[in-house]
Amino acid sequence: MSNSPGLSVRPRRSSTLVAGAGVALVLGAWLVPAAARAALPVPSTGFPVSLGTGANYLGPPAFADLDGDQVNEILVGANDGRVYAYRGNGTQLWSYDTGTTGIASKPAIADIDNDGLPEVVVGAGSTLAIGTTPGVYVISNTGTLQCSFPTTDGVFSSPALAELDFDDAGTKEIAFGSWDFKVRVINHDCSLKYQVMLTDTPWSSPAIGDLDRDGIPEIVIGAPHNPAGTANDGGLLHAFRHNLASELPGFPVAIDETIDSSPALGDLDGDGWLDIVVGAGWCWDRPSCAPAGLTHPVTEAVYAWNRAGVALAGWPLILPADRYVFGSPALGDLDGNGSLEVVFNTLQKVEGGPEGWVYAVNGNAAIRSGWPKQPFTPATCSTFVHFGTSASPIVADLDGNGGLEISLPSNFEIVTWTAAGVQVSRDGACPDPPGDWILTTDGPVLGVGAGDIDGDGAAEVVATGYNAGGTAGRLYAWDFGAPAIGAQQPWPQFRRTADNHALFVDEVFLDGFESGGLGEWSTASP
Repeated sequence: MSNSPGLSVRPRRSSTLVAGAGVALVLGAWLVPAAARAALPVPSTGFPVSLGTGANYLGPPAFADLDGDQVNEILVGANDGRVYAYRGNGTQLWSYDTGTTGIASKPAIADIDNDGLPEVVVGAGSTLAIGTTPGVYVISNTGTLQCSFPTTDGVFSSPALAELDFDDAGTKEIAFGSWDFKVRVINHDCSLKYQVMLTDTPWSSPAIGDLDRDGIPEIVIGAPHNPAGTANDGGLLHAFRHNLASELPGFPVAIDETIDSSPALGDLDGDGWLDIVVGAGWCWDRPSCAPAGLTHPVTEAVYAWNRAGVALAGWPLILPADRYVFGSPALGDLDGNGSLEVVFNTLQKVEGGPEGWVYAVNGNAAIRSGWPKQPFTPATCSTFVHFGTSASPIVADLDGNGGLEISLPSNFEIVTWTAAGVQVSRDGACPDPPGDWILTTDGPVLGVGAGDIDGDGAAEVVATGYNAGGTAGRLYAWDFGAPAIGAQQPWPQFRRTADNHALFVDEVFLDGFESGGLGEWSTASP
């Protein structure tokens, strides 16, 4: 994610309590190559692309086939209020202007109205361009507005698309949090379906999954908790039922620090049921964030709970007191043993220029050998920096060698490690070390994803950022060629899939679009 509260001003209210089927996503098959193969990345033809003046801060990239040619387009929102759709050759398919409020969220894509064509759904909300047009926008596959839902404050949360009411012939609803203290579900035509009031501004994006396996999905989202007075300040992890009228037994779960991180869902302990993993943020021991400067001690940690709100064995993973989590965890089987591991990045608790650390941990929170790692990027021929990011990591076999890589933006490049924690992106300069992955840019990188944008069956690495002068947005892409065809992509983008469910299920093909049939929600079984 972008616009970390560690890097910009955080909108937050006072301590007074406020009352109140499927689009085609073209991806490689879920297969591990039979033999080790490897390739070095090269810039994709037509990239980098400049988005021009004004679009100088971009959200995470999304991938989907908008025009029916069986090739993914790249979709991204920008702080000029526009949503951009680019073909895999770097030419623009369309852009749509939502207004003056910047877009920091990741677009969600699915056929939400059952017309056989995908829609693009974005939230407008940014600390860098507050503007006057916050809300959620539904855009057609050709770049025209279908409907919009205005909010009084921004929608930083990346919307999730799913069948949540089962009363309208399988059309999908849109779930999101907004800075007006609310979590909402709206219909495909942007009419309000459900809403619930929180005690503070949610930054977290919702995850969608059937935690209790009753055939109806839950909406899982984090939020700060700022009730009247100063007691119980911290954060809440909510597991709302589909209509937001109640939560699963055991929820919400309270912690002593805000939850701005976006939760991920997957079976971490191998019991056949979905679990929830999310990180603690940085606010309640930070005078610039805590309302009226009323700080208190906090626990910096990454948490994992089961469907009853009970901490999994070994969790929480307590972090050093000077680190916090803003991005979303990514899940994947890093060692091929059939169990999920968790990957997340942390930021240093400083107001500007934080360093970062990336962790890979087992399902029981044990830190894996070789981790954590700091991004190691050359600043000059002989000096190095370790800049952190509020973006979220991806996990995919990018080069087709049969092993998973972990990638994350840092400074002016995409830093990549093997599952064992060996950095394969460049760790030297003047000249760049031979054999290292060169994923460098001409300015700070904000987000990263992997998607097949040229139709060859292999995912390209796509990054969003801006130029060194901060005047224009940039879209970058790198190609690994034939060796990467069919390589596995367990968590290739922020929120994992184009519909933003952030749900890891053991799929044969990673398309992420449930039909709405109740049986398909019961994907994990003992």
